[in-house]
Amino acid sequence: MGETALAEGLPGAVSWTDDSRRVAMEWLDRWDVALMLVAVYVSVMTLVRMMVRRRDQLVADVRQQLESHRKHHKKRHGGGSHRDAA
Repeated sequence: MGETALAEGLPGAVSWTDDSRRVAMEWLDRWDVALMLVAVYVSVMTLVRMMVRRRDQLVADVRQQLESHRKHHKKRHGGGSHRDAA
């Protein structure tokens, strides 16, 4: 059961044969490939920048929470460390 047999029963389905793949590749010239590569590069770089910005935001939030917890802990326990007293 090949690819053409799977698509035969579907209305408007395109069956990909070696000839149709060759024709599809002929539609793409060098400029099309270059534009697609530029679009892929821009997309990936944008995604990376967004992920780095989100990571930095999460790190800042965790640091703020940790600092808040430390201040609260100092006020509650008198500010000194119990380990130093031993």
